[in-house]
Amino acid sequence: MSNIFKKIEETMVAAAFAESGEHEYAGSLLKSGKTAHRKVLLSTDCPVVTGKVLDHALNLCKRLGSSLEVFQIIPAGIIESSPREFFEAGTRRLHALKSMLSPQGISYDFAIKESSLEEELRTIARDRRDILAVIIPVCEGDKRDRDNFTAAMSRLFNCPVIFFES
Repeated sequence: MSNIFKKIEETMVAAAFAESGEHEYAGSLLKSGKTAHRKVLLSTDCPVVTGKVLDHALNLCKRLGSSLEVFQIIPAGIIESSPREFFEAGTRRLHALKSMLSPQGISYDFAIKESSLEEELRTIARDRRDILAVIIPVCEGDKRDRDNFTAAMSRLFNCPVIFFES
């Protein structure tokens, strides 16, 4: 009986993608085992990854039958302007977060970068073909042109790009 409910849920997820115009993608979801090794990428340059966005991403992973990968970019400018002890404490917290998420099957990584989130996502899109969907949390004060950014990322990844506003 639970297999029937799982199949219905998979069909409903595929229908939602089909309704949003992602017909080929929706069809690919209905092929069994197709998403087992693919990942949902949650990528952000926000200083904090909230529980709300993690819950949303995990629910999407559950529905798609995939795993979650979190990639957080720490802007180098923030590091340069903060005292060394704050930087070291922050780095310890990020490593603790990585250790806490790993047993739950969530891959977490962070990088201190000069480049923007868009540049990093372009690099990821060029190097990876296992991304099923991309979730980008919207930070306070985010001044990106969301429509152009979403369209550019959707073309690069060839998958849905979701902006999450909490």
